[in-house]
Amino acid sequence: MAISYTWDTKQHEYYPTHNSKTKVVHTVHWRLLATDSDKDENGVNYTAETYGACALDTSDLSNWVAYGSVNATKTQEWVEATLGSTEVASMKSALDAKIAGIKSPSSVNTSF
Repeated sequence: MAISYTWDTKQHEYYPTHNSKTKVVHTVHWRLLATDSDKDENGVNYTAETYGACALDTSDLSNWVAYGSVNATKTQEWVEATLGSTEVASMKSALDAKIAGIKSPSSVNTSF
């Protein structure tokens, strides 16, 4: 079992103008997908996902990035920095546990 993680941080919000700058990104909506290398009986990888939004600190724009240079890599950096390494590790651990529960459930819900 090897689990890989994929961020989706493309959706975001910006202020049209803020502190004399234009298109200042202030919120990033994110998804974190965990994909296990193990597959279920149908040959589909086990997955789990979590999502949220991060409000970015726009009080100091000395390191402002022009909107034309904002991309998924940059927004992912912002999300991970805003959440912090402890929270990111905690989310990944929770996703790992969710996948483990899917692979080996303690109870199965079924009907006739």
